[in-house]
Amino acid sequence: MKLYEVINKYNLTESTIKNWYKEKNIYDIEDISEYEIEKILKSKTTIMRNKKNNTNYLIPASYVSDNNIIKTISDIIEYKNKYNISNNEIIYNVIIKLLNEKKKIIPDEINRYFDIVSQNNDFINYLNSIEISY
Repeated sequence: MKLYEVINKYNLTESTIKNWYKEKNIYDIEDISEYEIEKILKSKTTIMRNKKNNTNYLIPASYVSDNNIIKTISDIIEYKNKYNISNNEIIYNVIIKLLNEKKKIIPDEINRYFDIVSQNNDFINYLNSIEISY
């Protein structure tokens, strides 16, 4: 099948198909077999399909080049769920941590916008123990 035929038949984007080609899931972008597409879709069904309707926090491992960050993110999400920590609380505390490490002044805008210092010592201790690089 031609690229545009696959796009229309399977309701996929050109970018998706090109990514599958880069990942070597498709071997000839000019002549794509239905078998290849069906095989990919079957394997992706439980992983990525309908991600907008998914209530879980979803960051596919293939999006991340550093495997250590996957554990860090999983740990943060575990703390979030276990101690009912808000997203803004996490973001604020990570920003504060990074600014403090770089010995930067915390802008007033950050405090005004978030202003949610976590009161959870377990979370703060964990956050202080990890290395975040960007």
